[in-house]
Amino acid sequence: MVLQEMVDLVRQHHPDIGLEEVVRMINRAQDDFTMRTRMIKEANIFTINNESADQRYYGLEDEFLEVIRVDMEDSDGKLVEMKRSQNIPADRDFT
Repeated sequence: MVLQEMVDLVRQHHPDIGLEEVVRMINRAQDDFTMRTRMIKEANIFTINNESADQRYYGLEDEFLEVIRVDMEDSDGKLVEMKRSQNIPADRDFT
């Protein structure tokens, strides 16, 4: 089914809804379905510069739905999985 067919189906039941809102709802449903089924898995690589190396939080692009795993290069250049913190940090970090 293509986008126009989905828009037409929605408008059959909700004729007063605008095209932009229908497309936004379809995109949100697609993201939700993709995240719940975990049907798309992709690896992304990005470099952290020295100024932000000690940050606890990093902003990600909007296309990231979920972070399942984070790997980091060790001093030998091997990828090591970063374990999730099991504790609440003592200091808050809003950077």
